[in-house]
Amino acid sequence: MTICSEDAPIDVGHGVTIQARRIDGKVGGFAWWHPCERGRAEGYVNTEPVGPNPGWTLVSESPVTLTPSLECRVCGFHGHVTGGRWVPV
Repeated sequence: MTICSEDAPIDVGHGVTIQARRIDGKVGGFAWWHPCERGRAEGYVNTEPVGPNPGWTLVSESPVTLTPSLECRVCGFHGHVTGGRWVPV
């Protein structure tokens, strides 16, 4: 049986919140929310390969560092999560 869970949300600065999503205890991806001219937008990135998409690399779980950068397809909000902080591009 597969067990799915969510970590507590983390404020990484600049209005961005991330939340690890786990599958059987292992991080499978991150939901993320950010300010947008249309309100608060959200996205999701996989840290496990899905089909032809290799996913994002979880460089560090604590503090969270992901690569490559995250970019909203709706408003273009763009930056990196490095050392548990949002670094705008």
